[in-house]
Amino acid sequence: MLNSFKIRRKENLKMKNKNQISLWLFLCVILIFCIVGIGGTTRITHSGLSITEWKPIVGMIPPFDEKNWNIEFEKYKHIPEFQFINNQMTLSDFKKIYFLEYFHRLIGRVIFFVCMIPLFLFFAFKKIEKKFFFQMICIFSLIGIQGLIGWLMVKSGLVGRTSVNEYWLAFHLCFALLIFSSIFIQFLKVFFNYLDSIFLAIKKNKFLFFVTFIVLPMQIFFGGLTAGIRIMNFCYQNSHDICNFSFTQTIAFQSEIPFFYFHKLIAFILFFSIIYISFFYFKKNIKAILSLFLFLIIQIILGVLVIFLPQEFLYINYFAVIHQMNGFFLEAILMYLFAKQNIKPSVKSS
Repeated sequence: MLNSFKIRRKENLKMKNKNQISLWLFLCVILIFCIVGIGGTTRITHSGLSITEWKPIVGMIPPFDEKNWNIEFEKYKHIPEFQFINNQMTLSDFKKIYFLEYFHRLIGRVIFFVCMIPLFLFFAFKKIEKKFFFQMICIFSLIGIQGLIGWLMVKSGLVGRTSVNEYWLAFHLCFALLIFSSIFIQFLKVFFNYLDSIFLAIKKNKFLFFVTFIVLPMQIFFGGLTAGIRIMNFCYQNSHDICNFSFTQTIAFQSEIPFFYFHKLIAFILFFSIIYISFFYFKKNIKAILSLFLFLIIQIILGVLVIFLPQEFLYINYFAVIHQMNGFFLEAILMYLFAKQNIKPSVKSS
């Protein structure tokens, strides 16, 4: 009887630790999902180049008086975006775009601390194993690398052009997807007590893995390129000759427009792949099919609205941001279904 009590107590403690760790990982996932939206908002409001220096520590403190505001504004006046686009901007206007970019960078720092501090506390109080600790250290180190990528992206727009390089933008977005996916997988493994058998799962279901971790990330990458070169509804408001697909130019990276066509082409591939996945893997799970199709249809509708609505439409840019965020949500659903399909629980729920 005493042994039974000890076993139940140990299981309750393990369950409590599992719930705490799951909640923490889920918070990390939500924060990364939110910063994707904030990053998209800085892009559509052209706020990303307002802070012209990267100061990981000192940069946490914004300008606090008129003198420091004028110093920051003078730095902004030396870049092409101000000289060719925003040369009529006042200090008051500058403060608005500065604070949005500042908030974006601040949330990035908050995410790093929210990830790292609890991790070390869980490890110090022996609530997690060494293997899990080092896995999470590797994943969270990507957040620091993401900060560096973000700065290189901003730096690409400070000299010789009025916006950031579209390749850096797409890479920055996809690296966020990598971090998001890595943490979400760890959350699923902890929450459902999954065994660490991901490679066996990949071997068993190559097509599901291919769509989840290759096709959809490629779609998001080309979406980032499309947003970076601001195609939007360009092809529908100008001569169709400009939009002709050129395979040789695309391979040589000499043409920008084909990225838009790749984005549309992969969208069709993704659509039919999800139909196949839904009825082949989840034909007995109506909830899985409905959730997949719901967010897939939302994604398609948002993409069509962004293309066809005129640029003057007030909310078109925000539709683009939601389209970007919904892509991450679709990735999360596919990862969840991939896990449920392949990985058996290591401990049965009591």
